[in-house]
Amino acid sequence: MKLHRIALIMMASAAGLWLVVGGANAAASVSVFTLVRLGQAAPDGNGTFGGYFSYRDPVLNDNGEVAFTGRFDLSALGSADDDYLVRAGKGGVRTLLARQGQALPDVTGTFGGLANAILREYAMNDSGRVVFIAPRTGTPGGAADNSAVYSVREPGLFWVHARRGDTPPFTSTTFNGFFPPTINNQPPAAVSFFTSHGGSAAPVTVYTSRLGVLSPVAWLSRLAPDNGPTNGSLGIFSYAGTGDPPALRSNASEIAFYSHLFGTATAPKDDDGVFRASPDAFVDMARGHQSAPGGGLYQEFGSSPVYNANGVASFLSQLEPVPSAGEIIALDWPFGGDIVAYTGQPAADGNGTFSSLFPPALNNHEAVAYRVRLTGTSGGALDDEAVYKGDSSLVVVPTLEDQIAREGQAVPEGGGVFATFTATPAINDLGQVAFVADLRGTPGGTSDDRALYLWDPAQGPVKLLREGDLIGGRHVLQFSALTTRDYGGLRGLNGQGEVVARIQFVEPGGDGIYLFRLEPLLAAPPPPPAFRNRLALSVGPNPVSAGALSVNWGAPTGAMVRVRVLDASGRQVRVLEPGSGSARWSLDDARGGRVAAGVYVIVLEAAGERRARRVAVVH
Repeated sequence: MKLHRIALIMMASAAGLWLVVGGANAAASVSVFTLVRLGQAAPDGNGTFGGYFSYRDPVLNDNGEVAFTGRFDLSALGSADDDYLVRAGKGGVRTLLARQGQALPDVTGTFGGLANAILREYAMNDSGRVVFIAPRTGTPGGAADNSAVYSVREPGLFWVHARRGDTPPFTSTTFNGFFPPTINNQPPAAVSFFTSHGGSAAPVTVYTSRLGVLSPVAWLSRLAPDNGPTNGSLGIFSYAGTGDPPALRSNASEIAFYSHLFGTATAPKDDDGVFRASPDAFVDMARGHQSAPGGGLYQEFGSSPVYNANGVASFLSQLEPVPSAGEIIALDWPFGGDIVAYTGQPAADGNGTFSSLFPPALNNHEAVAYRVRLTGTSGGALDDEAVYKGDSSLVVVPTLEDQIAREGQAVPEGGGVFATFTATPAINDLGQVAFVADLRGTPGGTSDDRALYLWDPAQGPVKLLREGDLIGGRHVLQFSALTTRDYGGLRGLNGQGEVVARIQFVEPGGDGIYLFRLEPLLAAPPPPPAFRNRLALSVGPNPVSAGALSVNWGAPTGAMVRVRVLDASGRQVRVLEPGSGSARWSLDDARGGRVAAGVYVIVLEAAGERRARRVAVVH
């Protein structure tokens, strides 16, 4: 293991204001850890690690461990034993968890080609347990039982979750295929995955597996949880269209997922939905033709949900009528919903408005990171992309702190400006946001025009990795990072400010998996607690046209509560008199007059936290 330290000087853009929360003149320190490199010996001594294209993209946990599959060079049996599943840590320890040709733990036969899959078919939790789909050879059933879902933490100690050819619970059919799994941090861990059955290749059921119990939590033809048979049944799971696995809550055997529905009352307006499911519960989170936060009605969902430890999901949705009503990024709570971003929203710097949104990433404090495209900008196609963050505090007008990076702004290390943003941003519980950007106006042209960054609340944006960088005496040719959102065990950014990347170098000998860590400033405040006392806020009806709006909340016992009504510009309209967990707003202002039609914000403040809901008033 080698560690390199890179000193970076923060450089302000011409506008300067977008670094308002970072020290523009402070030195940022980045540590680089070599986890696995071309030519290093396999953990069992049979072969060596290969070049850039021999690795699959790694996953990362909070302990700075990464897991990945790949293909060894110079193995004893060549293509019969060269595929592997490895976990590697910053201390230089590389653990071989499974290897092609290794005896299966449960039946006669051996593991097959673990790196053959085009998709990444593995995930890892914070304890280092890795769940993966394993091809199997030489099994008693031949092609009828040639794959299975396993998880492993210590070599040789496997859990078997599901096997092709086995009969699933409560059915008379058999497992046919498995789709990429997710894993959580429960002790012991739960895993979740879509499966196909019988002769079908399409996903028809989603399962969770924990404590040796395999439980179906959703399946095709299951009646939608609202209004039973009059409002349809699950018809097509998200995996068939997008490749997204079920989003698994990190501390509970509960998933969030998208499904298209058949047999709904007003299709195509109501034939999409986002749902929450566990072995004991099945509920709506959002449905087409139902009220969306901030007014309007959901219709199509542009992404599968991501899900956090508090049971809050975030997703992208279109609104009726499509496309003129636009898109929103929403948070769904067990007690209501929040809008984080919407098309037509003004840019934080006043240069343009949001015209389209991309799927969000989510942390455990209900903060999201997302890409956005803008219209009406001063530079046209030269400044119409950005990376933003937002949260459930619902700042009505986004601030410059919410704008993480903007096309046309100078990169913090100098030597170019941001152009397009090409990967899925990630956000951790520290509020740090990792993202990948293509660059323009660089000194090296195509040799240094792509980079990986981490935005930090105290330090602003910091370059972690850039094409052309010199690491260990070799120049970076290309890299891969942040290739997916985290649905459960698929992290590219962890809670310690570490980001993992797969790198190819110009000079031979360096290709491999590397970890980049932004070191905190000495005076940086301690990170926020992992979980806070939760406030819950719900309002209804929404939209509201007559009578009064009901406002209901939950807050810690004894907390001082304040409930306010703001208009769309953030101006206070009136303060409501809080009762015991509820209040009513008669659509009046502080003088007793009736408010005009429009969007208003109900804000709950208690115990140092803030919750807000948008409501549409129509006359």
